[in-house]
Amino acid sequence: REVFVAQELEGASFKELSAQWNVGVNTLLSRKRYAILHLRQRLQAAYAEWLEE
Repeated sequence: REVFVAQELEGASFKELSAQWNVGVNTLLSRKRYAILHLRQRLQAAYAEWLEE
């Protein structure tokens, strides 16, 4: 989640985050991918629930 927020909402680059958090860019990409998949699942569940109402 932190990677997603920092990169998408705050505009930080992966290079900046990599230096700041002392982790590799590929690690950040993987974490962002996981965050997006998790967000997608939650949105799909919320949408399905909304359709049932």
